[in-house]
Amino acid sequence: MLRASVYERLRRSNATLIATRDLGEGFGVARWSNLRDRVAYENDRCHVLSLYTEGGSASRRADRPSGHGFPGALTLMPQGAQSDWQIEGAFAFQHLYIPDAALRAFAAEVLEIDPARVALPEVTYAEDAGLVARLAALEAAAAPHTARAALWEVLHH
Repeated sequence: MLRASVYERLRRSNATLIATRDLGEGFGVARWSNLRDRVAYENDRCHVLSLYTEGGSASRRADRPSGHGFPGALTLMPQGAQSDWQIEGAFAFQHLYIPDAALRAFAAEVLEIDPARVALPEVTYAEDAGLVARLAALEAAAAPHTARAALWEVLHH
């Protein structure tokens, strides 16, 4: 699994790593929990899609106004983004690590989009029930081929 700078920073923080899964080609998923922390990311290795699975109302971005987290909140941290987070209460979250080269190859080969035109926006605390369901399916996938199919569903979304 690609060890994203976000992943590495969380490993050095108060966060607890619950589980990880290598999805191949640099893709990976990790489940985390945290209680009280201040975590700053310099996300220079891959894109990170984050889903709050439990709690989060005492979590917020410290570097910009964004409100507070909530179960089902989605955050997209594109490669190259920086962020600073204040955590004041217990919550659990899932991270999907997406390598830029693999995302661009997916765009070119599957979506028939010029990879040079792929640009991900930075998003904090969005709601998207369809994407949340797809991430839950990815988390629940037992067999590698099922996980890979669930990953493609997330990328198609």
